[in-house]
Amino acid sequence: MRNLLYITISVLFYVLSSCAAVTAQEWIPVEEFPLLFPRMEKATIHFGQNTDKSILLPCNIHISTAKKGQLLYYINANGMVMETKPSNINKVIFPDGEYVPVNNKYFGKVVHQDSCGQVIRVWDTDLEALLKDKNSTLGTSTKANLEMMRWFVPNASDVQIPMKVTYYFVFRNKLFEITEKNILKAINPNRRHEYRVFTRSEQILSTSFKSVMKIWNNFFVNY
Repeated sequence: MRNLLYITISVLFYVLSSCAAVTAQEWIPVEEFPLLFPRMEKATIHFGQNTDKSILLPCNIHISTAKKGQLLYYINANGMVMETKPSNINKVIFPDGEYVPVNNKYFGKVVHQDSCGQVIRVWDTDLEALLKDKNSTLGTSTKANLEMMRWFVPNASDVQIPMKVTYYFVFRNKLFEITEKNILKAINPNRRHEYRVFTRSEQILSTSFKSVMKIWNNFFVNY
């Protein structure tokens, strides 16, 4: 009996340790679960045009391209899985941070905010890489597997979806993607040559948070 108890405890410890090791890894959406988080997360949804209203519900963000844009999935008070577009939401506060609608198509995470504006990161499907993969069978989440997301632990055998990062600035209440053309249009016209020299010397990458913050601090905070 003592040996059996020891074996049971050992197995239970191994299972819990394995789950902890898996969940500690960075989550990347997979074809079976094309969502930004490995499980439904309690999040505060802010909505309303004239008056800001909020509600706390289990949520996730669906990144599948089937409907040409990301969707917010949430479980309402009746336990039903619902969906809504970014255009219907003011912002969503997840445990890891604030997400705001970007171009009425994506939910972008606010990765920096100060008196000058915001830096927003959009994490979405890399369509070019996906189209090159002829074997890809990117599906859409169903109500059944969304319910499973409450307890879902990523499986190493699941096929990961190729993802890409795009950064945006919100400056003077205008949102724009970080491209050379957009930045040259937004910064002080007298500093355009300086910016070109800066990007060549610093080897700036628009997909690097460190590079993006260099641009922000040098040419927007220090306008």
